[in-house]
Amino acid sequence: MSFEDKISAPAGKSRTDEVGDAARWRGQCVDCYAQIEFLVGTALRELRSTGHKAPSQPLFTYRTKIAALRDAVGEDGFIAYAQLFRTLDQLHAACDRRNLIVHSTGSVSRTPAGDWIWMGCYLPADKETEIVAEAITLSEANRLEIDLRRTIQSLTSQLSCLRKKAVTK
Repeated sequence: MSFEDKISAPAGKSRTDEVGDAARWRGQCVDCYAQIEFLVGTALRELRSTGHKAPSQPLFTYRTKIAALRDAVGEDGFIAYAQLFRTLDQLHAACDRRNLIVHSTGSVSRTPAGDWIWMGCYLPADKETEIVAEAITLSEANRLEIDLRRTIQSLTSQLSCLRKKAVTK
């Protein structure tokens, strides 16, 4: 019986392809998060321009922008909009995942099945933890990218309805 400790690449797949695929995925996710932040920032600006009170905290970060719009559309906010509130609440809960993808250093490895796995580490801004490390498999990465694209479509639609509602109030 023999044992080989090296993982061979699937036919036609090189390490460069895996790194390129992972970099493409990460770039797409960063772009999606930027689009989400733009949509949220634009909505906050439009609500303020229609006479609604501006959030009291500075909105320098993705997390604070998401929280400010979530609070604005919650039941205690100036517009009760349940579906948008749930979407923003999910985005706020996933801020750490966003920070991992956007702000980390990472590496790409190959799984025994021959797929890539991206591993990243970052320093969290609001936690006592020194370093957060996480691995994202190819299948998780694909699901995340699809979910982010759907979130952008949903936010675009929901914020369009929010604008109409804010203008008519």
